[in-house]
Amino acid sequence: GILIVSTSKGVISHEQARSEGIGGQLLGYVY
Repeated sequence: GILIVSTSKGVISHEQARSEGIGGQLLGYVY
């Protein structure tokens, strides 16, 4: 599954956030 995070760049997956080096608020987990 993936984690959905809300960042300054919008709502993205945790993998994209990690690759861009940004953090955010966890919205939910998708199986």
